[in-house]
Amino acid sequence: GYIRGATAAGAGEYIVTTANGEVACWRPAQQQSTVLASGFERLYGVARMPGGNVVVAEAGTGRVLAIDSAGNVGELAAGLREPMGVACGADGSC
Repeated sequence: GYIRGATAAGAGEYIVTTANGEVACWRPAQQQSTVLASGFERLYGVARMPGGNVVVAEAGTGRVLAIDSAGNVGELAAGLREPMGVACGADGSC
């Protein structure tokens, strides 16, 4: 699916959300991607926390979610009306 949200993850790497409901690490130079988590409904914004966890806005369910390096998903906020973006500060607050 096409990319809806993107954030830098390191040299030549991006964390992206896709129209297929996936959160992936994309390496365009190598033409590779690794799915970090999937099965979401209308993902949009994405941010990377200082510790490496990823935060995404799931507009379809009105949630903001955190995904750790093992693919575990935690709910940070619910009951929102179509959240579209997220941002995290250097202190880890989102």
